[in-house]
Formats: sequence, structure tokens, C-alpha cells
Amino acid sequence: MLDSKEKNQSQVRSTPYSRYAPLLLLVVSCIVYANSLDGEFIYDDIHSISTNPDLRRLWPPDWMLPTDDVHETVNSRPVASFTLALNYAIGGLEVPGYRLFNLAVHIFCGLALYGVVRRTLHPDHAAAVGLAFSCALLWLVHPLHSQCVNYIIQRRESLASLFYLLALYGAIRGIDSRRRAWYIASILFCALGVASKEIVVTAPFAIALYDRVYRSDSWSQIWRERRYYYLGFGAPLLLLVFFIWGDPHGDSVGFERVGVWQYALNQCVAITHYLRLMVWPYPLLLDYGPPKALTLLDVAWQALLVIALLLCCGWGLVRYPRLAYPGVWFFVLLAPSSSVVPIVEEWAAERRVYLASAGPLILVLLAAYHGLVNVLGAGKRVVLTGSGLVLCTGLALGAGTLDRNRDYRSALTVWEKDLAVRPDNIRALRGLAFAHEVAGNTDTAIDFYQRSLQYEPNEPGVYFNLGLIYARRSDWDAAIEHYRRAVHLVPHMAQGHNNLALAYKEIGRLAEALAHFRRAIEVKPDYAIAHKNIGSMLGVRGEMDTAAHHLVTAARLQPDDKDAHFAAGNALRAIGQWQEAVQSYRQAVAIDPGFAVAHLNLGVSLEMVRDADAALAAYEAALEAQADFAGAAFNIGRLLEDKGRVDEAITRYERAVELNPNFVEALSNLGLAYQHKGQVDAALACYRRALAIRPDYVPARTNLELLLRP
Repeated sequence: MLDSKEKNQSQVRSTPYSRYAPLLLLVVSCIVYANSLDGEFIYDDIHSISTNPDLRRLWPPDWMLPTDDVHETVNSRPVASFTLALNYAIGGLEVPGYRLFNLAVHIFCGLALYGVVRRTLHPDHAAAVGLAFSCALLWLVHPLHSQCVNYIIQRRESLASLFYLLALYGAIRGIDSRRRAWYIASILFCALGVASKEIVVTAPFAIALYDRVYRSDSWSQIWRERRYYYLGFGAPLLLLVFFIWGDPHGDSVGFERVGVWQYALNQCVAITHYLRLMVWPYPLLLDYGPPKALTLLDVAWQALLVIALLLCCGWGLVRYPRLAYPGVWFFVLLAPSSSVVPIVEEWAAERRVYLASAGPLILVLLAAYHGLVNVLGAGKRVVLTGSGLVLCTGLALGAGTLDRNRDYRSALTVWEKDLAVRPDNIRALRGLAFAHEVAGNTDTAIDFYQRSLQYEPNEPGVYFNLGLIYARRSDWDAAIEHYRRAVHLVPHMAQGHNNLALAYKEIGRLAEALAHFRRAIEVKPDYAIAHKNIGSMLGVRGEMDTAAHHLVTAARLQPDDKDAHFAAGNALRAIGQWQEAVQSYRQAVAIDPGFAVAHLNLGVSLEMVRDADAALAAYEAALEAQADFAGAAFNIGRLLEDKGRVDEAITRYERAVELNPNFVEALSNLGLAYQHKGQVDAALACYRRALAIRPDYVPARTNLELLLRP
């Protein structure tokens, strides 16, 4: 079946079945994932997507730049980040759009796998299309891969896998057709892959090995005929070095928190677990927890099995390379996360075997096919029996995927499933606690947080979240206690210091509040919220210069936050920096043209810099934004009166009084305008009405006395 390199591999015959196979794969995938679109953001989705400000706009491309540790899951992965920003630009935070994109990527992965397998199998073999279709079908509907569709942030894995397969497909087409465009496309796909997730670093090796096993007679032939193509992979690899140069994923990767030996022992368990899940995909988990403390005796049989499989792959590459390659594929795809670069947050993760599983799957299908041929002989009986087996297997796997999709309807359901399987899973306890917190079930949330502390009593995030719950309940003493424990465990937790400061402020302990606001800014100088909070507090205390500094800094750090610009404008206005205040208010109304109060304050500031026409326009904009804004109508009347347009001013004053019958300033000015028009009785009525509301209002009393003087 895989025994000829001499045939012209580019002549893959097209049949009606091969033409309709991709369409059938598309339809089946849509059916299996039809119930996956509704749901919510879960786990890493929350801080990577729903609370990630870098994804709020496509330009400027903040999503390309490394961010802080809260959003580190999207660092060094600009292609994945771009797709998330695109999703946000199209549909905001509506989850169905994100999951639909994930499903599309998953389907394209299946189609690419179909193309790779079909072109790998001998084109003259009658079973090539059937085996390729069966492989892609079972891979697409397998429950093990449902995480990459339902868990939105894991599109990093599926995108990287898609580009991995496309890079290999481009190589196959380039080798078979000798067309340079395919080679260029292959390198470009590899570059897009490394910009999606680092696992694509192994693609050049996998492609070169594929070339040697299926298309070339020797390594020297590959070097002689395609050396420039393989040297071209240096560009994507350099790109990867650039992306990971600044340690974008912090201490979530590497051997600092787990030893090489311990991680290797954990991966022996993980690899055998992945193989079992391919055969029997139950139970499936969102989170497997951090690496365990294991000894060699704990994992003896798993270690022996992994070593045996590796030896078989090595021996197979020498004796039967075309059959061994799918097995090697499995280990090569797992290498980045299972050996070379350990992911210390989890000892196993279903997404890691997403593309790797294609290798064992094709081996099983090949073995089953040859077994049927040996038993039944070549012919229709093999086709019918094989089709029946694939159909039954596909139905079973598809039913499992439909069921797993239901688990991802909410964070509550998916974490409850995890906890039912592993009651001691600390992250499942925390995840379920947070899900209950979001749902408003705070008593239940507190219970699960407390249960998680029984397993890990020094987890700062749990204390922080408990502090949030108690703060919402206005139980400030309890909130302070938990925030203090959080920042004691992690002194550089800027958000913890900020929230602790807010709690101290609520109970009047202002000195402690200021100290912790300052500590938050010291830890994280670009922490806009802390700048805004300390600025507001200092403003209330009358320390306006320092308040203005912090509020202007907050606005600079949050250029899309209208409230930050508005607060900065108010502080600048308070210290007499009118021109700077004008700029801040203009930024606020540029973000939100309907921000009526900002238009009003802009008008006041423009008056102070003697730009009456611009001020009048600002007041008109305020009234347009809020038709019942009496203050804006009053200020328009005042400016119109200054310009000598008394009749128009009277109309605006009357409107202000209509909107606010107790507006004494408007009543007094209206009386003065009537007086200028010679309407004495109307003027007297306005003055008397103003004084009835506020007897000590001097302008109205003075004008009334002057008018009544003989």
C-alpha cells in the first residue's frame, strides 16, 4: 500500500466518491457539533478573551504585543490573537461566533488531514480515498478533540494544527509537482503555525522525515533536490525565537517548578492515558491538575509501554519506515509539551493530543483494512464490512462528542463533571467556586473556595476571590482579612493591593488605603485602575495636583476609557489647567459622542480659554445628547445673552426652567433677560419665584430690589 516511490504521485485520480467526500465530512462535522455553539466563556477564556483589553480593536494591533501575566496564554501567538480580535470586532463577546470559528478551523483540519492521507497512500490503490475519508471522519467526530472546539482559547492548538497539516500538504504537492509555489506556501503555512502556537516547531522535522520515508530514496537526494526549501524553514524558526525571546509565558513552562525526572514520569502516565482515550474517550476532563509527585515504581508499566513504543518506532523506521511514520508522528507532535518544553500547569491535557492522535488512528485503520482483506479477500465484502465498521464507530464517537458538547454549555456543568471524576482536583474546586460566584451563588462559592483551601491553604487567588465576595456583601472586615492574606502570600499582587485599599477606604482607614494604592502602583506602574482610584481619593482630600497627575496617567493608560478622560479633565479643571482639561474632555466625547456631562464640562473649559463659539457648540452637543439637560440649556442661554441674542436666550432659559422648575440661576437670568426686553412683570415674577425657592440667592434679590426701586 505504501510501497512505491517511483510512481508519479501527483496523478491522484479523482472519482465521484473522492469529490463528494470533503462535503460529507463537512456535513457530518456540522451535525456532530450542532449543539456546541451556545455556551459561555470558561476558565482561561475569561482572562484571555472576555477581560483582555488588547483584543478590543484590530488597529492599532495591541493583540500582537506581549501582555502581562494575566493574559499570558495569548502571548507570542499573534495569529490566534488576531482571530480573537476579529471575532470581537464582528460580534463582541457573543460566544457562538467564537465557537463557530473554532468549529470551522476543526473542519478545515479534518479536510487537510484527508488530503494528506489520500496523497500519502498510493494513488492507484482502490482503498486510498476510503481510508483517507475514514481517518478524517473518525478524527473529526472523536470526543477527545471536542475541547478544541468548545474551549475557545484552545483554537491556538487547532490553528497550529491546521497550519501544520497545510505545511505538510504543501510539501507533498511541491515534491510531487515540482512547483515552487507549493514550497513557498508550505513555508508560509509553517510561519503562520509558529505564530499560532509553538508546537509547529517540529513541522520541518516531520516534513523532512515524511519526504525521506515516502518520497525520496536517500537524505542526499533530498539535499540535492530540495535543500533551498528546507533551508527556508529557518525563517519560521527565527520568527518563533523572536516570539518567545522575552519569556512570554512566565513560569507556566520550563523546569523551574518541576524537575526533568518528575516531568518525564508524569508524561509516561499522560501518553498512555492519551492512547486509552483514543480507544475509550471517557472520562474527559477540562483540567488534569499540576504534575504529581511520582516514583518509577508508580509508573512502571506505563514507562515500559512508552519505552517499548519508542523502540518499535525506531526499529520500524529502519525496517518498515512507511508503516512506522504514523507512530513517529504521534511522538513528534507530543514532544514540545511532553518532553522538550514542559507545561507545568497540567501533567496532561486533551488538546495536546489533538493532531498527534491522527498517527495512531491511521495505523489502526491500516491494520483493520489489511485484516479484513486477509479474512474476506479483496472486493466488495471488504468495502461493505469496512464501511459498516467505520459507520458504527463514527456513530459511537459522534454520540460521545454530542454528549461532551453539553458539558461545555456552562462553566458550572464542565467543572461539575471534572469534580465528579476527581473530587480532589483543586483547580476544579476553584473553577466551580468561581462559576457559582459569577452565577450569584455566593454561599456555594465560598464553600467550594474553602474546600480548595483544605488541599492548598496558601493559594493567594482563592483568598483574593473570597475578598471580592465579601466586598460585594459590604463585609469589609472579612474582605480586608482575605485581601491581606492574598498580598501577604504574593506581595507583588497589584490588584490585591488595590482592592485592599478600596476596602480600607470604605471603613475610613484612609492612611492604609493610600499606602496600598501606592504599593499597587509601585508593583505595577502601568496599573490604570489604581491610578484612577488614588486620584479620585486624593481629589476628595483636596490634593488636586497629585490627583490630577494620577488621573491623567490613568487616562493615558486607558485611551479608550471615556470615564478616565472625564475624570482627568475634572482634575485638570480644578487646578486651573483649562487647555489640558479641554483636551481630556474632547477625548472623552470622541469616544462617546453621547456623553452629555463631558460636553457640558468641555463647554465650561472652553469658556475659560475664551473660545465662546466652541463652548456654545459644546453646550449644544450636550443638549443634543441629553434633551432634558437643563444645565446645558441654561449655559446656551447665558452665551446667547452675552452675544446680544436676548430673544434666543429667553427661549433657552425658559427651556431650562421647564426642565428644572427649581433652577434658581435660570430663573434669575430669565428675569434679567425679560427686564432687558422691558417685560417688567415677567421679570418680577421670575425673581420672586427664584427667591421663594432660595431666599438667600443674592443675584435674584439684588435684581428685584433694583427693579422695585422708585
